[in-house]
Amino acid sequence: MLWTRRLVSSSLFLLSHPINRSVYGFQQSSSLNPITRRPRLTPSPPSRTLHNSINLHATTNESTNSMTAHETIYASLAKSLVDEIVDPSEPSSERAIDILTTLQKESQNKKRPISVAILENTKIGKMLTKTVKACKRHKRTSDSKEEWDTAIATAEEVLTTFKKAADVEMKSAATKRKAADTKASQAVGLPDSASVYRTRLVGQQKEMYKDPPALPPHHITIEERTVGKPKRNKTTGELTFACGEDDAIEMQLKDFHPNRTPEEVLRAGSF
Repeated sequence: MLWTRRLVSSSLFLLSHPINRSVYGFQQSSSLNPITRRPRLTPSPPSRTLHNSINLHATTNESTNSMTAHETIYASLAKSLVDEIVDPSEPSSERAIDILTTLQKESQNKKRPISVAILENTKIGKMLTKTVKACKRHKRTSDSKEEWDTAIATAEEVLTTFKKAADVEMKSAATKRKAADTKASQAVGLPDSASVYRTRLVGQQKEMYKDPPALPPHHITIEERTVGKPKRNKTTGELTFACGEDDAIEMQLKDFHPNRTPEEVLRAGSF
């Protein structure tokens, strides 16, 4: 048959043309096959190129995540919480207590206090919340309920410490920001931000129609001479405004042709 001839011809071609078998996961051995009298094919050892590339990639990620030594400690503890308490189906209560006790001692270290930046970078607060839920779940099916109660109490205490530290830092930052806005609002000129503008309006007891208020345009040119009154078209009644020295609004004035002045609008009873 035709396919049999092709198979035989392909086999003869492979036997007559040696190929680099190490590419396909095999390497040639020094011993010969007694039947074909050709070198034996033995599986080649696993290549280390992929393993080295993975390690290099991991090292690159670690160098990219420029964490301080304090952040690295919390990141390591967060990983331990996930790997040994949250993810396992049957974690050890003793090991959970050890990790949470270490985390508790670290959170009580006054020389290295916890901060909002550490909580955001290491995700230790979120991992601790998951740990509390995991401990309560494991407690229901475990015989050592007292040990899980200890772990839950420790985790909740550390979580409360984190929340208090974050609240104190955020209040302190808000106070400093308010003082800076108050000082900036007393300066001459246009405000730099909406918060500074709001502080100025509140200090001057102005009425705000929008909170936070929208900043006024930064580029305001006050010309020395006033422009003449707009001219009215006798046929259509439309008003045409003249442009002053600043020709930036010249194109807008070409399309702006109202047929009533603000006084006429009020007298007509529009409001």
